[in-house]
Amino acid sequence: MAKLNLIDCDYARVKKGANEVEVATVQIHKMVQAVVDKYCSELDKLLDGIRVVLFDEKDNELTSAELDRIVLKLPLLIYFGGAGQEYVGLQEDVAKFARQLEFSKHFNNAAGTVADKTNYAETKVNEEEAVRVIYSRAYKIIRGKMEMALELLQSAKKVISRRMGEQNVPEDNR
Repeated sequence: MAKLNLIDCDYARVKKGANEVEVATVQIHKMVQAVVDKYCSELDKLLDGIRVVLFDEKDNELTSAELDRIVLKLPLLIYFGGAGQEYVGLQEDVAKFARQLEFSKHFNNAAGTVADKTNYAETKVNEEEAVRVIYSRAYKIIRGKMEMALELLQSAKKVISRRMGEQNVPEDNR
């Protein structure tokens, strides 16, 4: 195993590499965000509205009407977001397949050893790999949002149940 030598490292090259990664990340992030927004923008709006109320300086609580709206809207948003998540998963599968086809084409057309052919083919599938990464990341982000939306739905139901219980308790027992 090669030993990492940070003392003799060319930090100008490191900085250049870090800048290139940052530029590529920003570009890929925009594409991922466009996919995620297609299926999660309404969910994001709802959750942002909840966040604004709960984290306001006045330490507000959600009203019963707001909780009712959340409990009614979240399942719909989760349903459509989940369908979108599965569609993005399908897109990821197709992107993987397209990448493998392109890789195989270049591998079969290359000359040399298996290692040479593999290295050559890997250099020729950058765009296909980027597409695969976009759908893979979008899928994971959407999945995370759906999981957190389910958690919020469960929490909202618990708050409603607690409030209902508090309303049913006679004044003498408080």
